[in-house]
Amino acid sequence: METNPLLLSEEYPPHLHDIEEGGDSFAPELLPTLYIDVIVCRGGGGHISAGQEIQRILDGKRTSFLRDGKRITAHYKVRIIFPIDECLQRVDPLQRLTKSRRRGEDIYNFLLQQGWHRAVALYAKAGSWFMLNKAEKIGDSLSRYLASEERPVPALIISTMPFLNHGFLRAAEKAKIPFLLVPTDLDPTTFFNGFTDTMHYSRFKLALPTDDALFRLLAMRLGGLASSQMEVLGFPARTGCCKVWTRQQLERITRREGLVRGYQTVTVVAGAQGGRSLMEHAKALLSLRPPSRGWRLQINLCCGKNRKLLEQLRSWLQEERARLFSRSIDRESFLLKSGLLVHLRGYVERMVELMACSDILITKTGTCSVMEGVHLALAKVEKPEPLWLLLDNTPHSSARHLTWEAVNIPFVERMGVGEGFTDSSELPRLVRARLEGKRSSRKTPPHPLQDFARELPRLVAEMLSNS
Repeated sequence: METNPLLLSEEYPPHLHDIEEGGDSFAPELLPTLYIDVIVCRGGGGHISAGQEIQRILDGKRTSFLRDGKRITAHYKVRIIFPIDECLQRVDPLQRLTKSRRRGEDIYNFLLQQGWHRAVALYAKAGSWFMLNKAEKIGDSLSRYLASEERPVPALIISTMPFLNHGFLRAAEKAKIPFLLVPTDLDPTTFFNGFTDTMHYSRFKLALPTDDALFRLLAMRLGGLASSQMEVLGFPARTGCCKVWTRQQLERITRREGLVRGYQTVTVVAGAQGGRSLMEHAKALLSLRPPSRGWRLQINLCCGKNRKLLEQLRSWLQEERARLFSRSIDRESFLLKSGLLVHLRGYVERMVELMACSDILITKTGTCSVMEGVHLALAKVEKPEPLWLLLDNTPHSSARHLTWEAVNIPFVERMGVGEGFTDSSELPRLVRARLEGKRSSRKTPPHPLQDFARELPRLVAEMLSNS
């Protein structure tokens, strides 16, 4: 087993200690490497997105900090780990039964695609119980993985994965590796599975998305955490959500995505895995009656990876005698008799950019989609009106059955950037009211959003300097 690279600080070449902070011009091969392992899972799309954003922020970046009175200068190498694939195969019953052809996460994603949210909740509850009882085995498996001679020992472990962190924390504490938990839900309950009031590993930190008293209280009650173990970092939303979007940039995106310039834009998102509720929302929206002056409205229907849903929407539009307006490799555009323009899309790689060009975002209450929308709604975007969120709170929606998503709608309403709807039939009224300027103006958010890309490197350097 390799020694933790932080323990080699006294052996660093002397000239490396004299490199000044703040510069970007350096040769990584001349600096020691601090490995950071980011734990993610394939359940939904948010965990992978968050892991990739953490990798983008840290990978290859130089760091310099004091430890035991010595200046340590090194660069980060970030490795994304899928533990269920790489070291927990024996813990996953489905992998054992199918000889690793299928994972337990595949069932979760299938249930999401079908829109069977009650089944998702039951499956998550059973999985929570199962993984809690396997916490010791999970910790031992990760410990063996970390001790493998084939890979350098990480200087830090970051987890964006729910349910398994009790076991991961055991392994980190055993190896004396700092552990940072970055929940991808505002309600962190599922990330504290198995935590007790004895979870006081001195090198553990929890990243809070906002300085909201509710989330601090949940962490203290459910995670048994002290206030000193929490840091407000912001949410790991993709970078484009937090940037300034100029009019010229939005025009380029409009052309690339096949949008019609000068049209108001509504984007309907079904999540990375695709959700069946999109069909109901589409039918409601396409029943909108045009104003007397005619429509200047286009609607993006984003089906994610659900190809069956994409085919169903295409067939339905053809039944409605919509005319094919244009086609590209990743989009089909249809013109309805009412004058509505509909863009049918599968999985959108640059979803943030499409959202930045939109006036209204209709989405499920998955936390990553919601938080990206919140960031864009509060970002500096050079267009007449900021983005407005309409969140699905219909009877069969995930918000009604997945407890970790229940807080997202009231959070968006407190932030003053959107509202929920309880039936798809409400969408025409809500969309028309917003686009015609009949909604009340936005209120000032009670909590400013922190810049995750700025705060994360600060905390990582702090955790490494204290380890």
